[in-house]
Amino acid sequence: MESIYLENLNEGSSEERILSKDELNHLKVLRIRDNETIFATNGRGISAEGFIYKNGNDLFFKVKLLKPINFNENKSNVSMLIGALDNRDRMEFALEKCVEMGIQNVYLVKTKFSSPKKYILDRLNNKLLSAFKQCKRTILPKLFLLDNIFEITKGIHKFKNVYIADIDGVSLNLFNFNQDSLIAVGPEGGFEQSEIDFLIDEMKGICFKMGETRLRAETAVIAALAIFNFKIGNL
Repeated sequence: MESIYLENLNEGSSEERILSKDELNHLKVLRIRDNETIFATNGRGISAEGFIYKNGNDLFFKVKLLKPINFNENKSNVSMLIGALDNRDRMEFALEKCVEMGIQNVYLVKTKFSSPKKYILDRLNNKLLSAFKQCKRTILPKLFLLDNIFEITKGIHKFKNVYIADIDGVSLNLFNFNQDSLIAVGPEGGFEQSEIDFLIDEMKGICFKMGETRLRAETAVIAALAIFNFKIGNL
């Protein structure tokens, strides 16, 4: 069953006109047939099964079955902080994996060891949306671009726990994980010491390691999320 993003879908909807040009193009790419069952979500937890039908020059989504609120979503609230990578493809790959593995918020931050490369927010959000539809999530993760790691404290999100990926950290087997957490993964070369000190001193962070070998940043993102999902009970 294919998935579309229908921003104006709501719990009382019987039908909603699809206005987004991007979604119309998406339907053409998917070659959706009339009356074929598809999955639609508004990205804010409301979703439904239904079908597309044409009325004149307009396309409509007809609801057949509304899904439970936050269908296909992890029970935990975990966010990811990633040091901006030099390679755009690797950076976008890491963001897509964050979406697939249930992250609620992604903070892409320029660190002391990040390159001066500028990322285009619209392009990154399109990457998130594409992954969001492919894995049939119902809450679209939010992406924040930060000029430095210290800006994380200015956000509206407060974290009960902060975990920092660091090869010199403690074993993951030594502590339990909790919900409402932030996982921090540095860029190539990791976080600079002052950044680690900030996460530990100001945000009460804990450094953890995922084995004895040094992981590339995008690999560390996937490994950390897989471990957290397992520990928290999302798998």
